[in-house]
Amino acid sequence: MKKALFSLLLTIACLPMAFGQRPANVQIEDTTITACGSYTWIDGVVYTHDTIVTYLQDDSVLHVLDLTVTAPSIDTATATPHSGGCSVEWNNKTWNTPGIYLDTIRATAVGQCDNVVKIEIILTGTDTIEAVAESACGFFVTSWGDTIKTSVSAVDTTISTEACGLTIGNLNITIHQADTADTEVLAMVEGCSMQWNGIEVKVPDSVYYYTMPSVHGCDSVVSVKVTAFSGSTYDTVHVSACDFYVLEDDTIRTSTFVTEVDSSGACPAYLVTAITIHPSYRDTASVVVRNVEGGCNLVWHGRTYLPTDSAFLDTTLLAIEQTVAGGCDSLVAIRITGFSFVQDDTTTVDYCGDRYIWRNGNDRDTIYRDGGDTERIHTSLADGCTTNKHLFITFHDVYDTINVDSVCASYTYLFDSRAGVAGAKDTAVFTETGTHSVDQNGRELYSTHFSTRCVTHHAVIVKIKEPEQRQSGVDIDTIVCDEFRFTFNNINLVWTESADSILVNSRRTMRSCYDMYGHVKLTVNKRAHDTIVVDTCDFWTWRGYNDETYNRSTRAEMVLPDTTTADGCRIVAHLNLTINYTPHVTIEGDWMLEKDSTDETTLTAVCDEPVRYKWYKNGVAQSETSNTLHVTGINDNVDIHLESTSNNGCVAHNWITITYNVGIDETDAVAVNIYPNPATRYINIESAESMKDIVIFNAIGQQVVNNTVDGNRTTLDLGSLASGTYTLRITAANGEQVTRKFIVNK
Repeated sequence: MKKALFSLLLTIACLPMAFGQRPANVQIEDTTITACGSYTWIDGVVYTHDTIVTYLQDDSVLHVLDLTVTAPSIDTATATPHSGGCSVEWNNKTWNTPGIYLDTIRATAVGQCDNVVKIEIILTGTDTIEAVAESACGFFVTSWGDTIKTSVSAVDTTISTEACGLTIGNLNITIHQADTADTEVLAMVEGCSMQWNGIEVKVPDSVYYYTMPSVHGCDSVVSVKVTAFSGSTYDTVHVSACDFYVLEDDTIRTSTFVTEVDSSGACPAYLVTAITIHPSYRDTASVVVRNVEGGCNLVWHGRTYLPTDSAFLDTTLLAIEQTVAGGCDSLVAIRITGFSFVQDDTTTVDYCGDRYIWRNGNDRDTIYRDGGDTERIHTSLADGCTTNKHLFITFHDVYDTINVDSVCASYTYLFDSRAGVAGAKDTAVFTETGTHSVDQNGRELYSTHFSTRCVTHHAVIVKIKEPEQRQSGVDIDTIVCDEFRFTFNNINLVWTESADSILVNSRRTMRSCYDMYGHVKLTVNKRAHDTIVVDTCDFWTWRGYNDETYNRSTRAEMVLPDTTTADGCRIVAHLNLTINYTPHVTIEGDWMLEKDSTDETTLTAVCDEPVRYKWYKNGVAQSETSNTLHVTGINDNVDIHLESTSNNGCVAHNWITITYNVGIDETDAVAVNIYPNPATRYINIESAESMKDIVIFNAIGQQVVNNTVDGNRTTLDLGSLASGTYTLRITAANGEQVTRKFIVNK
């Protein structure tokens, strides 16, 4: 167990800590996790086996992971039976077919694994179907496979099927049977044939069938049997007529059969005409009344009735035929009760201008002017009707004149409509006194009304007032660095170059008409810029500037104090900082050796990125440059030092001690690991036994640190210690003590 704990301590010792940049207190967080199959930790590594690892986050939180990985459970040796009616609900699923199946039981908590089990589905009961109500011809096939040939009506019917029983809440099936007529016997003469219901009948001692649909969708079957030849042929013609049917010289008014015989051939031929008479429908009880008002004619069913046709006034007329059932026409009567003899013709005009000429087709044109009555009535007589013609005119102005007196500097005229066609305008700006009817480009001032589309011509008479000149009291003459900002009449102004200019702000209203101006003379000098480019490992302090320590790549800018140049501007320093990070390296292997058991061991360095390795044994560089080191001839404790250099030049240091004959000497009674060694600001101490207190002595034996500890690990702040060699004495909770030396190198 101590060996496993030492593996944990050594893994933590190999963390690349930039102790010079960490805060005074390092927070240590322990996490115990049980995961299924694998687990991805905050360090981005996917772990698939039990392990204990550490990760230093933001140089302030040391995370320790104690991971237990479990494998999914698979139990398929014995099937667990589950039974039900026609279906089984199990594991959030519905099973409708009996048999043995494999199913997965999902884990209910984080870290638990899914279980694969075998189940046996047994169906023993019945299933329930909603009410079944159908109507069929001859027979009905149910959804469960039964064929029902007679009508059935039952409540809560139980039916056995191949899979299981079915309980039907209400079974109501109606079977309709086809009607079969008696067989008709026909006698025929040999060698002759006849037509029967469109079927040629000519084979003796045979039965012919004719099928007719019924109201329920079932067919009615009529048959004829030929027993002998009668020497005759029969053919039937079906005729449908309205009211009457003319057959040769006969007028037939009721449904009947007419038989004609032709004896000129070898076989008598009988032609049967089946005549069906459909009576037309006459509506003589009610009369449809048509009142015509405001016009001088009536159009009904495509026919025009005029008021001059007196025969149709207040009389009953036979209407146009309307087809009804049977293909026959219905005859309906109407009564025209009156005409107004007057029709109206209304003309509505939107006119652009003040004079309108109405060409109404009479003897002469009529001129109407704006301001008069706009409703005109003219009467004319055509086709016996009096026509009243109405004219409604809306006159729209096409000229607009406006007088403006004493405006300041300029006047903006807004047209009474928005531009609607090419060349029309929204506004016009005038800066000179006078009458304006043509704009600056020589075009006439006009606009087009957006609704009437009338073109309105505009004349603007304006008197322009010249603005006065007033000093604002602004007089600036100064030297600045980089830029100068100034607010003038609520306007924010910025200069980045030297300037000698006049500031002008206009006050132009009906009451106030003046320009304010001031003078600005500027000399703009540029600051000097100093760019600092740094490429380092883990952290960097901008000493002599802001003394701030950075642990991430960044871009920064700072105006340096007390660096005024000859032109009075200070120097601006720009920092271009690239921070590379020390690689994360751990050492795995057996470094706790029992006396007389072995005198050699192999250590392996593990890192997620490419690095170059250099091993030291008791301070002596070894020839091995790979990630493994084989140590032989061990007869005492051996100090191992590993330097791991990444491609960006950052170096990680790992120290371990191969202990020999552990557990016999009092000084080695407690297994302890300290790192880093040498240390800069912080040192980490981990012990196999719970610690009670830690004391640090300097090179002359003076006590410089005395801390009380409760636990197996702690971190000490060495900020108050100077560079040099120190002795660390650890007292465990069981009273045993361990002494170690370490170096502070600042």
